[in-house]
Amino acid sequence: GDTLGLALRYLKVEKLRSGQLQPILAALAGKSVLFISPTGSGKSLCFQLPALISPKKSIVISPLKALMSDQVSGLLNRDFPATFLNSDLPQEERETRLELISQNKMKLVYIAPERLEARKHRKAEQEILFNSKPEYLIVDEAHCIVKWGDAFRPQYAQIGAAKKNMGSPPVLAFTATAGQKTRNQILENLNIKDAKVFVEGVDRPNIALARFRSHSDEKKINLIQKLF
Repeated sequence: GDTLGLALRYLKVEKLRSGQLQPILAALAGKSVLFISPTGSGKSLCFQLPALISPKKSIVISPLKALMSDQVSGLLNRDFPATFLNSDLPQEERETRLELISQNKMKLVYIAPERLEARKHRKAEQEILFNSKPEYLIVDEAHCIVKWGDAFRPQYAQIGAAKKNMGSPPVLAFTATAGQKTRNQILENLNIKDAKVFVEGVDRPNIALARFRSHSDEKKINLIQKLF
C-alpha cells in the first residue's frame, strides 16, 4: 500500500479512476491480466504503476511507431525511465539504448511486434531484451492478435512464442473493445487462460444513437444543419 502510494505521488496521480485499482493489484500479485476499457479511460496507468514498482524492466508491445514515441515522450516528461526501439533509430542511438536496458536502467521498453521475430541480425538485441526475465510482458491494442478482426497484425502472432523465450512473465494485455469471442482468442493466443479479466465502462452512457426518418429532403437538410 505504501509503495503504491509513493508510486502514485511520483507520477503525480492524485487518485485512481474507477476500475483501475483491481487490474493494478492483480498485476502486482503476479497475475496475468486482460483489461478491456474504452480509449482514454486510463489503461496505461494500469501497467505503468506495476512496472515502476517492479525491480526489473517490462516489455511493451505497441503496434504503431508514433504511438510508442508519444507514450515514451510523455513518460520521460514525468521522469519515468522508459525508451523505445524501432527501425527509425540510427544504429548508434539504438546501441546506446540497448546498453541502458542491459544495465536495468529502464522500467518500460516499447517495441513493435516485428522485433520479436527470430532473425539472426536481431539475436544480440533480443538477448538483451529477454535476458533476466522481464517483470511483465505488456500487450497494447491486444485485439490486433485476433485473426478475424479488422485490425489483425500477423506479427502479433509472434508474441506467444516470444513470451516463452522471456521466461513466461505475467502478461498484461489491454484493448478498448473485445467481445467474448475476441477475449477468448486473445487469452488463447497469449497462452494466459488463467488471466484475470476486467471489463470496465464498455457501455458508454454518453454515446447515443438516434434514428430519424424523413421523406422530405428539406426536412433532412434542416435537421443536418441543426446538428452542426
